[in-house]
Amino acid sequence: GGATTERTGMVPVTLEGVHAAEVSGTWKRVDARFQLTNSSPSNPQGLSSRSQNVQWTAGMGYTIRQGFRLGVSGFRGPFLENDVEGLLSPGTSVRDYPAVGIGADAQWGYGRWSVMAEWLRVRFHYPGFEKPPAVSSAFVEVKATLNPRMYAAFRGAFESNSKVVDTSGDAADHFLPNRQAYEVAIGYRVNRVQTLKFGYEVFNTTGSTGTQNNVFGVQFVTSIHALSKAF
Repeated sequence: GGATTERTGMVPVTLEGVHAAEVSGTWKRVDARFQLTNSSPSNPQGLSSRSQNVQWTAGMGYTIRQGFRLGVSGFRGPFLENDVEGLLSPGTSVRDYPAVGIGADAQWGYGRWSVMAEWLRVRFHYPGFEKPPAVSSAFVEVKATLNPRMYAAFRGAFESNSKVVDTSGDAADHFLPNRQAYEVAIGYRVNRVQTLKFGYEVFNTTGSTGTQNNVFGVQFVTSIHALSKAF
């Protein structure tokens, strides 16, 4: 009932943009924004899609002091595609089955240290469920500058999938396996526009053991100035 192209589970919030109209502003230490979007961040739609539904997204933050900010955000609206309208209970529509998300985030920096953290929970009100599925995820990242050219970083993250109960009484403790990831990395700034990174990630999934999902990676990051010619 969600994205017809989704085959590997639900995406709580897209990493891509969503078409929207936004109002934002700041007052002293407070910043805030409000959006009306054409679809849910859990199942974004193009402007030509027949499954567009207006919904809201909002957020605000408070800067306690320079380098230390706390924020909250949320969204609510239908995420099912209109193709399922004929399968819903009489008198209902996809607007009766929203995805509801809430989140919190924090950023802190002082001297050579910086910390970022975020938490998100999205509840999917699927038809046919007494206790619908919900996804909770969070991460915390700590970074330290060792010297002008080197830094080290750690990130820990988890994704937890809730218990579900459908209208027939069937239940599952987790509708998808829970996952955790722990990552360490060292970066070396070769020059002003080039960075070399070495990292290792430990990835755990409920029901699987061993190190087959762990990753060692080397990444080279560079910037290339845009080519231009004047006539």
